[in-house]
Amino acid sequence: MSAVSQQKFDNIVMKVKEYTEGKHYIVVKVKSIATTPLETMKDMKCYVENLSNSRTTYIILVDLRKLNTLPIPVVMQWVEFFRSIRQFLKSSVKHTIFITPMYMLHLAINVGLKVYTPIKPFYIVSTIEEAHQNGWNDSSL
Repeated sequence: MSAVSQQKFDNIVMKVKEYTEGKHYIVVKVKSIATTPLETMKDMKCYVENLSNSRTTYIILVDLRKLNTLPIPVVMQWVEFFRSIRQFLKSSVKHTIFITPMYMLHLAINVGLKVYTPIKPFYIVSTIEEAHQNGWNDSSL
């Protein structure tokens, strides 16, 4: 497995990984609960949209394991981000996995899902093992 590209945005790191068997993953590690500036969200959108030119299908993993809370304003910010990359999700993403062991974060994400209907399958899991059951093959997390 190799990292194709990596980009740091304030409290978020996005890394694209490619596996030899042709699977591609986008790992999004969220390091803190701070709201992300609008400009950073625009930069993240551009980064993701540039990936759509490759005709590659991705699995997205959003790693929230370092967080213990997720305020609703931050949830809504991520809802807007997913809305802004809707075309990329539709054409280039197989499914998305959010991983967090915190029950309250599961609830916060589910609040976001009340106002955002995912285009592709969307999983919220508590452990890496559950992520593996949903198609995640990266053991480097």
